[in-house]
Amino acid sequence: MKSASTDIPRMGGRSLRRLAIWAWATALCLTAPVALAAEGKYGGTLTVGTEVDPASLDPLRISTVVYKQYAMAVFDTLLDSDAAGRIVPGLAESYTVTTDGLLYTLKLREGVRFHDGTPLDAAAVVFNLDRVRDPQNLCRCLVNVSLIEKVQATDPRTVQIRLRAPMASFPAVLADAPGMMASPKAVQAAGAEFGQKPVGTGPFRFVEWIQGSRFIAERNRNYWKPDRPFLDKVVFKGLQNRETREATLRSGGFDIIMSPPPRFVAEMRDNKKFSVMTSNGFGAFFIVLRMTHPQLKDPRVRLALAHATNRPQFLKVAYYNQPELATTPFGKGLHLRPDEVADYPKFDPARAKALLTEYGQPVKLVLTTSNDPITLRGSQIMQQMWRAVGVQVDIQVVDSARLIKALGGHEFDAAVSRGVPSADPDLMIYPYVLSRLAERTPSTNLGQYANPKMDELLEAGRRELNPLERRKIYSRITDLLAKDLPFIFLGYTTSSLIFNPSVVKGMKPMPDGLIRVGEVWKE
Repeated sequence: MKSASTDIPRMGGRSLRRLAIWAWATALCLTAPVALAAEGKYGGTLTVGTEVDPASLDPLRISTVVYKQYAMAVFDTLLDSDAAGRIVPGLAESYTVTTDGLLYTLKLREGVRFHDGTPLDAAAVVFNLDRVRDPQNLCRCLVNVSLIEKVQATDPRTVQIRLRAPMASFPAVLADAPGMMASPKAVQAAGAEFGQKPVGTGPFRFVEWIQGSRFIAERNRNYWKPDRPFLDKVVFKGLQNRETREATLRSGGFDIIMSPPPRFVAEMRDNKKFSVMTSNGFGAFFIVLRMTHPQLKDPRVRLALAHATNRPQFLKVAYYNQPELATTPFGKGLHLRPDEVADYPKFDPARAKALLTEYGQPVKLVLTTSNDPITLRGSQIMQQMWRAVGVQVDIQVVDSARLIKALGGHEFDAAVSRGVPSADPDLMIYPYVLSRLAERTPSTNLGQYANPKMDELLEAGRRELNPLERRKIYSRITDLLAKDLPFIFLGYTTSSLIFNPSVVKGMKPMPDGLIRVGEVWKE
């Protein structure tokens, strides 16, 4: 591994020697071989019910959990995350990073091929990373790859990635959508249509996709993981109607359903025929407040709303007490997460009324919500709580696509939302509160939050390579979020899957909520 030059400034008070030891240890752990279970049966088709059909499986457009679930059948990532939320090898069997955190060197696995027979080599990785970081391609991941200065192949199996500034979360970026490797030949041939007929290196090869009906992929018989996958086929079906998904599972039409509503999860825990697998997620769900709103600009109003929100009651009524109460954006499945905020505003309606009296003006808000029954119910509960302390609240119900547009375009007062899951705290918070993103449209800084002190902490957390020091920085970030209240945190995300355990085998709870379909088999 190359050493950092001695003129690199110290960061966070640590020595370069300590950084070198940490980087060496990180690289060492990533050279471990992938462990594969000896058990498993070959054959059969796995049918998975999801909430929606993705619009595209081009890595440029991958963002939500459902999109990632479909894509993971077809694509592998350069790195991956395990059940503990740690970054582990993927298509790259190892990596090293220089002590200044600027140069990553990836060693690719030997003999991996795309479904079209072309090799997954260093040139293909360069093509993919250059593609996602090209601003003209409008990758949804652009903010997370903007620090890449140059990508080059030094030999057929070695890729070097140089960053403009240190980014401790960069390995997690390579375990997410930017690290999904698509066949350059197929991308160039299909053009804008590539997302409808994806070609990757994953455990299954794309066969057919009828939007609104089914997505079918068949076993990749040349997969790089020995003896995987077990299944002959995997079929995804997107059904927005919850009752239909539930009935299809009961009748055997689905082997697994993803993201079941809390009511159904509670009901199925007592059903001996089915298993409910729930894992802690990476993030949290919350009320996002638009900080440029004339009344929400005042910190007394935001604090009043926080004190008016009976968060334990909200989780009990809307989510059947399933999620844990949140005080930070960082979920329980995150490997590197700070402690809870001890003095997070608690339910205190008397204090809320006093703050509003001190503010001295009527407060009128529109709470924007999707037409999803759970989110809508939660918004109605919030409306009642806020009205009880004197806030006039109207609810605006829109479909999911309109909600995403409203949030990104800052066309709302308050809304129930959730963080996009990621295996690193930097990726969970940096794009969503960085002040320079507040005025963009569309923007990931949904609430237009801007605080120079937060910007300093975000940059420090991104630069700091020592995990212990990073944890301290993110503790300061959560303290500042609890003070400024651009969000009112409600609960930590969990991911539930319901399946028939006598039929479906090899399931493992993962913090990203995704089924590793290459590891599953059927009796």
